[in-house]
Amino acid sequence: FFLNFHLRDFKPQNVRTVQLKVEETGEVFSDKLKFFTLELPSYRNMSESDCKTKIDYWLYNITNLETMTSSVPFQSQQPVFGRVGNIAELVRMTPQELKQYNISIDTYRSNLAVMKNERREGYEEGMAIGEQRGIAIGEQRGIAIGEQKGRAEGALIIARNLKNMGFSPSDVMKATGLTAAELSSI
Repeated sequence: FFLNFHLRDFKPQNVRTVQLKVEETGEVFSDKLKFFTLELPSYRNMSESDCKTKIDYWLYNITNLETMTSSVPFQSQQPVFGRVGNIAELVRMTPQELKQYNISIDTYRSNLAVMKNERREGYEEGMAIGEQRGIAIGEQRGIAIGEQKGRAEGALIIARNLKNMGFSPSDVMKATGLTAAELSSI
């Protein structure tokens, strides 16, 4: 529990551990059930050199955030306090500065959203163009392969006809461009 006051009838203490006890017997109700109170006024009165634990670092920074004029202490012990420093800067801003800050954040986020959208659209457009080019290239390759097969089949037909007409194998090879092995397969 974060307490913004000191408990009455108790000596002020930074951190206090409380356990429930059965009223009739005084036995601890559960060794697993504990409450921790953190008395924030104690941290307002501390100096940085009094802080020894992570809890001390955090609570000192939290309770003194509004009055800090320089960087947030304990960044070497806990690097996350650099981010806490950013929050402290926001806390110390005047209403006009905060308004300007929020406008700049909104502008940044809007620009980021536009860039992400443009990037997505550019990617989709690039994929569509690439697909069209791929189809066109595929068609060109298909046509070239078809023409090549057609020429080869045509050469075989012509060779067969020339051979049937009695031309010599060397004349058939010259006329069709076939090799001796291709001619022998006819």
